[in-house]
Amino acid sequence: MFTHYTHFKSSLLAFLCLSVPLASQKKLQTDKTGTLLQSEYVKLKKEKGYDGIGKFDTISLNPLLIYAGTVKDNKLGVIDLYGKEILKNEYKQIRGIYNTWTGLPGYHDHFLLQNEKGWAISDYYGSPKTPFIYDHLWFEEYLPVAKRIQPEKFESRIFKDSIFKAKQGESSIYLNKKGEQIKHKESLYKLQGTTPLDNNPDIYKLSKKFRKVIPLTNTLFMVASPADKNKFGVYDLSSSKMVIPAKFSYVNYMEKAQFLVAGTDDYKKYAYDLKGNLIIKEAMHYFNDIGNDKNVAVVVHNQHNKAALFTKDLKPITDFKYNFIAASDYYAKGVVNTGDVKEQTEDLMTLDGKKINFNVDYDEIIYWVNSFEQHSEPFLFLRKKDKLAIVKEGKVISDFIYDEILPEAFVASNQPILTFEPSMSANHPNHFIYFKKDGKYGIMDNNYKIILNNIYDMITESAMTGYVHVARKSPETGNKQWGVYDVKGGKEIIPTQFSFIRNTELDFFLVAQKSKFGIYDNTGKQILPLIYSHRLSSEKNFVGLQSFYENYGEAFAYIDSFGNVTIKEGYVPKNN
Repeated sequence: MFTHYTHFKSSLLAFLCLSVPLASQKKLQTDKTGTLLQSEYVKLKKEKGYDGIGKFDTISLNPLLIYAGTVKDNKLGVIDLYGKEILKNEYKQIRGIYNTWTGLPGYHDHFLLQNEKGWAISDYYGSPKTPFIYDHLWFEEYLPVAKRIQPEKFESRIFKDSIFKAKQGESSIYLNKKGEQIKHKESLYKLQGTTPLDNNPDIYKLSKKFRKVIPLTNTLFMVASPADKNKFGVYDLSSSKMVIPAKFSYVNYMEKAQFLVAGTDDYKKYAYDLKGNLIIKEAMHYFNDIGNDKNVAVVVHNQHNKAALFTKDLKPITDFKYNFIAASDYYAKGVVNTGDVKEQTEDLMTLDGKKINFNVDYDEIIYWVNSFEQHSEPFLFLRKKDKLAIVKEGKVISDFIYDEILPEAFVASNQPILTFEPSMSANHPNHFIYFKKDGKYGIMDNNYKIILNNIYDMITESAMTGYVHVARKSPETGNKQWGVYDVKGGKEIIPTQFSFIRNTELDFFLVAQKSKFGIYDNTGKQILPLIYSHRLSSEKNFVGLQSFYENYGEAFAYIDSFGNVTIKEGYVPKNN
């Protein structure tokens, strides 16, 4: 977590109101989402000849810069809140304002621009730093300097750039902010996710003494030995001394239980308190702190790879008798496996080691954990023969009547069947529970209340928040016909009539019928007709401006903040 960065939770409207009016220009009027008022939108399109205009968005806080993307004659540009063209509509691609091209969408203080000649760098005022001579450009090194909340209600970061990577032919070079070629040396602070020197002077101070410095707490730092960059210990800034010697391969801070784990290359791990005192004399194989704000425990594996449950202070609760312990914020399941599945025993217990017993006969406890951020959410079910019952807060709350039950977090996206995917560990705010009963699928909420009756032949997860893919079998062919159901709205927004449905981006669905592809939005409105022979994809260029591609070629269509779609003049679908 970027604990040193400021969180900006003010609305976009607040940012808009902070703008300083120019004497010769009138500020454009928007609503609180950054969308132009319709009269302003119509006027600006007419004056400048734009085909589409995105939403205005704050891309920088210091200086305060509020920009929107535009499209004209199938080329992208950028304007400010006064209608000034920061970048004219001359570019095939613009990187640096929020877009979905990167896995971590954010805002940079430079633009990467592509025209017919190649790629170039400009600053965020539109001033060029290089000619258009590169085959491709990347943001190579950059630091987060602030956070703000997107109109879509999720957090986005603002970055300060330092080094760019450029490709020419088969070779790559590095450039500084002036566009000059430099000899690049890998930095500790490369890419996003580290604490910038400007915001943590302690790191700058300690980096003069140690070869590598990584913060663990406000006063404790993992540091590399001056003699060996691959050996680490812990330095306490408050006492100005090493509390753990720099002889380990790594050091981790166990945040929930508040102790340190130092590991060696031969998989031996030692537990220390924050003053550097050894808590457990023997080397262990694994530590995992678990629990919630009120109750914390630690799962410990010894060198014989047997697991036990310990208290937060690393006092044993159970013996080392389990092959493994599956843990969550509220429960732990210890499993003893002798090699024979029939002889496997399971102990479901609270985090203080008390066993949980159920007053029903069952064959197996099904225990899944969805981990995200610092949380591990448990899902408990009991199996008896081929039927399942639901467990909530340690109690059985249903009969054995379900064929399948899968929390949304465990359902693989875009699969033609309901697929268990235990490696998925994303936070799904909807907390849907998919269930199958009497041969049909429905949905429960996280309290196991039915919010969609079991009426479909299949339901799979949609990557779009609040929507699921649903299917009914065709009475003529028996094949599944797919549509989209809006769970929050409680209605089917795309009818079950398509042979294929996938998400293209956060706001759109790709559909297919009789080998032709088209696009629908998340209200069920058709955006592109089913006339394309190749798969379509989309990209969020800026907030409120999205582009569409056929067979991963160049963009041929755009949709803007008012839902207006423009298709490149003269564009002919491929192979049509």
